[in-house]
Amino acid sequence: MKLLYSLLNLILVKAINPDCINCLNRQILGANIACIDVCNNNNINYITDIDCTEYTKCDNSQRLIKKDNICYCEDYIDCNEYLCTSITEINTESPLIEYTTYELSLLLNGDAKNIYVLFGDNINSMYIPEAFQVNQLAGVNIGGINDIILKRIDDSKYDSWFTIQITDGDIMGRLSTIGIDYSKWTATEPLTINNGAIFLEDPYLKLSDTDKYVIAHLTLSDYKSHKFVVNVQGKTDLTLFKGQQVNANSNFQVYNITFNINKKNNINMNGH
Repeated sequence: MKLLYSLLNLILVKAINPDCINCLNRQILGANIACIDVCNNNNINYITDIDCTEYTKCDNSQRLIKKDNICYCEDYIDCNEYLCTSITEINTESPLIEYTTYELSLLLNGDAKNIYVLFGDNINSMYIPEAFQVNQLAGVNIGGINDIILKRIDDSKYDSWFTIQITDGDIMGRLSTIGIDYSKWTATEPLTINNGAIFLEDPYLKLSDTDKYVIAHLTLSDYKSHKFVVNVQGKTDLTLFKGQQVNANSNFQVYNITFNINKKNNINMNGH
């Protein structure tokens, strides 16, 4: 695998159309496909990738985190009464051409005790940007990738998916989804959700000891800016009963929470 990475961990230094990039990335991940037609004879130049510590540059508002030779730029962007947004950029020595993987999280704030629904309705849509997908054997829509698959199919770590803090493949079956047609979500097509949700079966479940809830793992093109918009419901009280009644007033909702991810402004020999 290390030899494969040294040969294929390449950085594009000349602009190519998104369909061509997607095709080349699938070739890199092992798909037996031809890209001559879709790439339309693009003149592609490559250089070998360098260590992430050399090409990971964080803005002044971010902090650089390195763990197991993986570099993260963590950015706390915005806060409201109940939640703060967080974007972590993950450079995993990916062989993909001009894609970066991001982890999107919500940090509980104020009286918020948990998050149990991500949703979109006809008034406040949930908008998901186009994102790279791996094949069905290695990829998922919700709940993250099981560790067994991650160890056997290395490419699965580049898949794009959603969750509410569960990232291990949801072997306990605590997460569900309804009203979302994931087949329409591709590397070139975004997804707008007007009547759908990702939710925990138990709305009183608290999954994070640190109050940080991962909600998305997205591998996105460096060639453009991206916007992820989500609506959230959680609870301010995890007590099941007040007397003999469920505490119905413990729900909170926050609409149009927006994550903005800027394009890589200087895509050149220096990589990410």
